[in-house]
Amino acid sequence: MGILQYIFNQRTPEEKNTHGAVTNTTPHLLLGRTGEEIAAVYLTNKGYRIIEMNWKTGVGEIDIIAQKDAMRVCVEVKTRKTKDFGYPEESVTAKKREKLRKLAEIYQRLHRLKKFPRIDVVSIIYSTYGEHQVTHFKDIGWQ
Repeated sequence: MGILQYIFNQRTPEEKNTHGAVTNTTPHLLLGRTGEEIAAVYLTNKGYRIIEMNWKTGVGEIDIIAQKDAMRVCVEVKTRKTKDFGYPEESVTAKKREKLRKLAEIYQRLHRLKKFPRIDVVSIIYSTYGEHQVTHFKDIGWQ
């Protein structure tokens, strides 16, 4: 199964109609979901294998769980249409990084991983013309 089919299959029935278009959601949520899809394709093109998208616990959600070589990676995706209010990655505060560390710890424990997952951020400036600006920040979990 290709990455785009995987992403489509991850959408809930409420999110897709018979043509696969996302429906019944706010523009903010749609932008976030679209950003996650762009990030998944980007990561796949960089040699990552997407394990899960939107992994949830009672503590929160990890946007993308991916694997590259022997490293499991928890990816936070931040998407904006413009830089008017700063770059997307600037919204990953110390508090958010701490929450991501907790989520990665839960994921590690539940999946019995020997090595702690790396935490990355994929920042996207979305363009309606398809020329998105994608920046990948690796291993942000301990900064």
